[in-house]
Amino acid sequence: MAMTFGSVAGAAEPMPSPTREISESASAPQLQFKFSWTYSGSPFQVRLFEAGAGSANYAPGTNGTKASLRALPLGTEITTGQVAVPRGQYRKLFFVVENPSDRQFHFFVSPHEVRPVEKSVGHRIDCLCFGQNYFARPKSVWYRVLGIHAQPGAPVDVFEISHKVVGVDHQRVRSVIEAERGWNGRP
Repeated sequence: MAMTFGSVAGAAEPMPSPTREISESASAPQLQFKFSWTYSGSPFQVRLFEAGAGSANYAPGTNGTKASLRALPLGTEITTGQVAVPRGQYRKLFFVVENPSDRQFHFFVSPHEVRPVEKSVGHRIDCLCFGQNYFARPKSVWYRVLGIHAQPGAPVDVFEISHKVVGVDHQRVRSVIEAERGWNGRP
């Protein structure tokens, strides 16, 4: 799993990605990655989309806020949560949270659980679940770009990846930010 560390993640400028994505004609045997979500204190659902035309400038690990879904380079929504990736190749996706309310919504995602864990070595998932606080601004769309790199010699065909999305109240977010400033020596 690719990991980055930080405090509150909000809008970020897209960055070019050095990784090549799969082509539609890829003939390598496919691995299936099945994403599922549970929620605690979260009024909104995470949605999963294919990366669409114009997504080349959105690197995995990038997150930010847009005014609407139309402002993002999204392809087809993946309502089943199941994504096929040819062995030895890479696929880019978007996690999306729509916030139609008048209030900012803070949340984090617990580290994902992969099944079967014994067979997961070598896969890289540029995910969103490593203790970072995120926020979806009022009347906007929050997004995170996800990258999946499938190991060429994977010994199984299906990996289940489950996440828990946890809503966080504003006071808790504030205390986490203040604590991080002390830990990192930031003013």
